[in-house]
Amino acid sequence: MKNEIKITFVKSPEEGEICAVFVNEFWDRFKTKLTSYMHIGQHAGCSPDILKNWPLATEQEYRSLLEELNTIGYENIKIIQSRIH
Repeated sequence: MKNEIKITFVKSPEEGEICAVFVNEFWDRFKTKLTSYMHIGQHAGCSPDILKNWPLATEQEYRSLLEELNTIGYENIKIIQSRIH
């Protein structure tokens, strides 16, 4: 069984873009940034503060990004739609 991938979907307050934040995957070896994914730009590192400062996306808002993640091979995704600190 593959490891569960925990993702929180948030929405950029400026542009309204949806971002998937992998809450249990660090981007860098220093563990200061989390892995994130967006339609444009795709994988990148992001500050954990994004989880506190950006509003949560609704299911309707993140549905297409979730479908894209499934299309590129992400399986066993658990969606966390609550604030994680």
